[in-house]
Amino acid sequence: MAGGFSRIADLPDLRWAIRGMAVSQALGAACALGLADRLDVSAGQSALDLARACGTDEATVRRLVRLLAGLGVFRMDRDDVITHTDVSLMLRQDNVPSVYAAIRFWTLPAIWRAWGELSGGMTKPAIPFVAANGRSFFDHLAHDPADRDVFHALMKSGGFVNRHEAIAEALTLDPRDVVVDIGGGEGLLLRAILARHTQVRGILFDLPEVVGRCDGLDGCRIVAGDFFETVPAGGSVYILSWILHDWPDEQAVTILRTIRQAMSPEARLLIVDRLLNADPRQCDPYDVLEDINMFVLFHGKERTEVDFNSLLSQAGFQPLAIRATRPGFAVLETR
Repeated sequence: MAGGFSRIADLPDLRWAIRGMAVSQALGAACALGLADRLDVSAGQSALDLARACGTDEATVRRLVRLLAGLGVFRMDRDDVITHTDVSLMLRQDNVPSVYAAIRFWTLPAIWRAWGELSGGMTKPAIPFVAANGRSFFDHLAHDPADRDVFHALMKSGGFVNRHEAIAEALTLDPRDVVVDIGGGEGLLLRAILARHTQVRGILFDLPEVVGRCDGLDGCRIVAGDFFETVPAGGSVYILSWILHDWPDEQAVTILRTIRQAMSPEARLLIVDRLLNADPRQCDPYDVLEDINMFVLFHGKERTEVDFNSLLSQAGFQPLAIRATRPGFAVLETR
């Protein structure tokens, strides 16, 4: 387990896959307690000292760290002295890279309840998240500030290390371009784009309560609205980054049609999303896991090239061109 695995078939047996929820919760508890943040990065600490720093008892910390040490996360010797490893350092909030926000988000009770509805969701029309929590994902965040803060921390981390910078690096832009980031959140991707493509101008577009959290972007105009109704005109490049996978096909087509109405004939639409391999045998297991995750949270989906072209055709766009592929995402272009 400590060495990791990519497919269940790589495991000596299925026990670790079946009990994966216990490992996730152990990591979640470690982050909730701040074990990695409070553990000295250059010297070991006793279980007692670490427990005191975390405000809990020694026996609890010893047992939790013993499990995680057995999985190769922390290091713990026979005298209960605990030290960091390269893995446990990534649990720190100040580390680069950090998986702290991801662990906190994926172990939230609301997310766990939603995944508990997966089997029922296969035969019932309700979205598993809604069936489990009584409201949609984004409505839940609106009513639960603590979960909302965890989600925004995950989005600020990019979901994976240096995601925004990787996307900005993959884009081909002209210095005269005006980039409209549709559903761009607090502007983290647009910041990365403007930092790399310094002559480009930008327009950040999202819901009023979202862009209201943006503290300003040099060379960028901020516009509030709903992409199901209208989006800003005047852009030469429109970007949908990690948006379409949140939505079933019908709503995704509506979003695309709204954007098409705002675009000039010369403008380009860039879609940044996972691109599933049409051959299931060649799919990255994490990509297809994310596909089911989109189903659980939204009834959304990850898509193949054929799937994307079907949406684009219905919305009046040309077939897509794959402009760049990176681990975890692709840049797709259409006009």
